Amino acid sequence: EITARFFEALAMGRPLLTDRLDEKSGIYDLGISTQNYFSFSTLYEALDQAKKLFSDPERARKMAERGLEEVRPHSWDSRIGFLLETIGG
Repeated sequence: EITARFFEALAMGRPLLTDRLDEKSGIYDLGISTQNYFSFSTLYEALDQAKKLFSDPERARKMAERGLEEVRPHSWDSRIGFLLETIGG
């Protein structure tokens, strides 16, 4: 299951730090690169990733910009447009 926070954060152009999603989540099928968000499995890994984000604002900004571009095709408008085209509406 891909949570809404994943798309919401990236769609707002914000750097994302989230728990690690496994391959069954479907995130990799959407083409979202792991280079465009930080993930963690443990508290210590989360703290380490947060330090990286706060210590390099330029890296965080670029990561957020790339993430925004990657989720753009998955917006509600894009998805509904695809559905309408598919069903002929």
